[in-house]
Amino acid sequence: MRIVWRASGTCWLASSILVALALVPMSRSALAQSSVGVPMNAATGRSHYDAAEQNQKELIDREVLGAGPGQRGSAADSTSSGAVSGGLGGINSFPTGRLRTSDHDGVSPPNLDRFGYTTHEASAFANVVATIAGTVLGGQVKVSGFAGNSWLSLDLKSNSYAILDPGQFGKAKNESAFVGGSVLWSQQSTYALATLIGMWGETRLTDGVDDVPNVGRYSFDTSGFIGTMTAGHVFNLAGASGPKLDVRGTIGYTQHNGDWFEALHNHKQKYSFSTWTGTGALTLFSNITLHNNALLRPYVQAYVRQEWDYRNRLSVIDDAGAFATFDSDQSHTYGGMDAGVTYTLGNMTFGAALYSEVSGDERTVGGRLGVSWKLGGEPAQPAMPSPPPAPFRWTGLYVGANAGYAWSNVDMTYRGTDSALFAFAPEGGSSTISPKGALAGGQIGYNWQLGGIVVGVEGGWSAPLLKDEALGRFLFEGKDHWIVDVSQIYSVTGRLGIASGNWLPYLKGGFAAAKVDTSMSFPLAAPALSQAKTWHDGWTLGGGVEYLFAKNWTTSIEYNYYAFESKDVSASRTTDPATDRWSVKPDNIQSVTARMNFKLN
Repeated sequence: MRIVWRASGTCWLASSILVALALVPMSRSALAQSSVGVPMNAATGRSHYDAAEQNQKELIDREVLGAGPGQRGSAADSTSSGAVSGGLGGINSFPTGRLRTSDHDGVSPPNLDRFGYTTHEASAFANVVATIAGTVLGGQVKVSGFAGNSWLSLDLKSNSYAILDPGQFGKAKNESAFVGGSVLWSQQSTYALATLIGMWGETRLTDGVDDVPNVGRYSFDTSGFIGTMTAGHVFNLAGASGPKLDVRGTIGYTQHNGDWFEALHNHKQKYSFSTWTGTGALTLFSNITLHNNALLRPYVQAYVRQEWDYRNRLSVIDDAGAFATFDSDQSHTYGGMDAGVTYTLGNMTFGAALYSEVSGDERTVGGRLGVSWKLGGEPAQPAMPSPPPAPFRWTGLYVGANAGYAWSNVDMTYRGTDSALFAFAPEGGSSTISPKGALAGGQIGYNWQLGGIVVGVEGGWSAPLLKDEALGRFLFEGKDHWIVDVSQIYSVTGRLGIASGNWLPYLKGGFAAAKVDTSMSFPLAAPALSQAKTWHDGWTLGGGVEYLFAKNWTTSIEYNYYAFESKDVSASRTTDPATDRWSVKPDNIQSVTARMNFKLN
């Protein structure tokens, strides 16, 4: 454990002194492992809730919104009042899977280094759903039982708050089993769902941060539960067979606790996590009958999530028997985009989706895969023939989501004004850092079709995971440490395309802006960390090919090139009021994304 002092005002200093006094009874090694354990505790609790929520989402999407051909009466089809999809007395079985990676700036304890971390997550569930005969409160009831497994790995990384010294590292893993059940009620366009889940697992910590060069390895059992309640209503936007809007709200509670384990010098530690979570979501979707009697259901979702009564707690008993607890915090408001498609043919349904989530501390890109098989109930009846579709016109307002991969170059040049430091590099130092990684976001735009020509305007946003660091590439005898994080990209562009049937190749270009977080540390003071957050204006050029795959639904592959202005920034070091200066130029940022749009009119 390393105490990081930040000169940010009298109030902060006073609170830091109180925290330091509270730590006096604890020896320095009493909080070892906490640099890894505290973020792992937060990440595990958040990952478990996300895994449970995604499985619950699949249940609603398949059993309520995604009625198959010939299956009537679900919330996705309010033209009759019978049973939801699957048939009376039917049994459905389906697995779901989830892959997710996140980049987090770190939790905020007052007495620990706030290292960033990256997580890689996966989960798999097997679900069995039975339909209860008869009605309850005028609606159909389904009962679901499921079991699954979740895997999480975490790696600490440097960020603009704390720097891992050479040779320091932190890793952690958790594997947990889930067992739970849900009760789903639906009546025409309204539905409600209650879920309860228990989980048991093991967490392993590898601590190469505290007491380096020694590396500590620790493990402890974990357990907890998740309870959620969801309610939603589906609105028909253009008749029973047209696009629909699902308005959904969820309230959930997560509790996840680890057992006591033996740390260094006969100290014991325990981690616990709990929080309430509320989510509101809007989902645009369509159930589209295809020529082969199959059903296609594309969707685009936007949501906001809020946590409250949050607790990420470390409990410690030192070798003298003294007991203390330390609570950490993070940002609690999340916004996200989700886009996917399901395809049903006979009794088999396939689904895939990509999603992105952003908070003040975290950026996440994830994906889901699902396959369901209807084991019982009435067989699907052939769908009524659909009338020939009217010729599609690109004119109209559209919204959508995107996900893909990006790579970049960010030029950094030191222009320090501190003479004591600048003596080490009288001509400054410069180099290029090349972050690369996933990105995801959304777009909204409007097209006008003039004969075979389509012109339009579009606004876009993405949250890239473009972060990289450089050690010893600038100045100060190779001991400096730089971090670059391209955290947001915005654009307003014009589009020009040529319509050819269902295809629209197009070019685009216009204004762009990027938010870049940078930091620098050097060994002349401890800690000597400078931070800066800058906005850069610039331009973008790109193009792609868009394809109409269903009524009002399009998909596309798009390439974009971004260039931004150079900006001089200054930042105050945490231990010295003297000012450092450097220039930041995000240049040659390129991306390739897959997009899905829904045309609203």
